[in-house]
Amino acid sequence: MTHQVGLTIITEIKAGEGEDIKQLLKAMSDNVVCNSVIPFGKFSNIHFARLFVLDESIDLNGRVIPPSLVFMSECDA
Repeated sequence: MTHQVGLTIITEIKAGEGEDIKQLLKAMSDNVVCNSVIPFGKFSNIHFARLFVLDESIDLNGRVIPPSLVFMSECDA
């Protein structure tokens, strides 16, 4: 029997590119099933997926946490 697994990928965004990535994600959301970046409709084993940007932040010790692109999904294994 097929089981599902969670997959999360987090990657740092280069300085100054966060807004461009947010615009790209917005454009992708206009056609989630068949966009030219990640055509989710072609992946029958993905049950849930989300891409989003975590903006720059400060941790509890005052250190800067750079912005990141996050991909989260649940897929068949």
